[in-house]
Amino acid sequence: MSSEIEPTGSEPQESGHGEAAHEVVSPGSTDEAHTTSAEAEPPAASAAADAQAKPKRSKSSRIVRWVLMSVGVLALLAVVIGAAAYFMQPSRNVQDTIESVMAAEFGPYSKDLSGWPFVADRETYVMHVVSQNQVEIDGKPKLLIGVIGYPVNDPAGANGLVQHRTLVADMTGSSNDGVKYFGMYGAIKVYHAFQEVKIDMIKPGKDMYGWQVEYKHGKNEGYEQIDREIYLIDTAKSEVIFAGTLPVLSDNTSQCEQRNVQRATAKAKVEEQKASDAAQEEASSVATAQADEEAQDEPDDEPMTCQRVVTEYKPITSNNAGVYPLEAKTEVTVDDKTTKISGRVVFDAHTMKLTLPDALSEAFYGNGD
Repeated sequence: MSSEIEPTGSEPQESGHGEAAHEVVSPGSTDEAHTTSAEAEPPAASAAADAQAKPKRSKSSRIVRWVLMSVGVLALLAVVIGAAAYFMQPSRNVQDTIESVMAAEFGPYSKDLSGWPFVADRETYVMHVVSQNQVEIDGKPKLLIGVIGYPVNDPAGANGLVQHRTLVADMTGSSNDGVKYFGMYGAIKVYHAFQEVKIDMIKPGKDMYGWQVEYKHGKNEGYEQIDREIYLIDTAKSEVIFAGTLPVLSDNTSQCEQRNVQRATAKAKVEEQKASDAAQEEASSVATAQADEEAQDEPDDEPMTCQRVVTEYKPITSNNAGVYPLEAKTEVTVDDKTTKISGRVVFDAHTMKLTLPDALSEAFYGNGD
């Protein structure tokens, strides 16, 4: 077997194995070519052996790589499954949150009373959730809960007593975690029967939430009144602040008209009796005594002033932080004569307390004299 190598013109180089470099021979040097070929065969065999060993090493490397990749994939899968298991826990829902908060605030639910019993001022009230709103405050989900309770022996509020709560519950976490919440206690006592008490969520500022507790009373007694208590959420302190009361309606016209009719009727009877006395002198002494007795039924010496005061409030929105001021438009009707006044309700930036315009306050409450 002969081997011919084309000349390349390059200088002989040393082998990396320390062996002598092969000499380049011309085609005419047959003996030298055979010698060179014979000397080249052992490296070729070594190369063949290396070629046979390389696949084995490559296969082993691939196995190691596949094992490592499999371990990595399994580890990543375990992390994903763990995270999914955590986030797939039953999320906190509204009903569970309400039940947890109410139980923490008032104690166990009573099936017999269909509510949560609560004792205050030696009176047992039955508390019920009347409003619930899911909102986002400072990037976190919250549940705003409004609660009202009447005495157990006066469920309609005829005695003018009611308890209420405004509560903020944290909706983050799962249903297996305890609920964090805060809120404000409130109680209302009036001298007349309630017609209605309700709690509604309000958004009194760009990034603010709260409630208005509105109650109507006195209509059955002829003196109708509506007031609106304002509660605001102070997120920095995790507190609910009572901002103040907005008077909405004060109307005594029904009572006034009734009393003035009674007064006019009594007056007419007195005058009629006096006329009869003049015509019948012989019975004048008896008639005068009767007239005096009937005159005692008069409510007052002077007619009662009939007055109706009603105010509408409208927020004055802006991009500024804090509570929006309220535009207040009031109508005051006294004995069929109506006067309109306007003003602005403002809220203190630090305390959140509201201030009524002087004219509005005087229209509802008098000048304090």
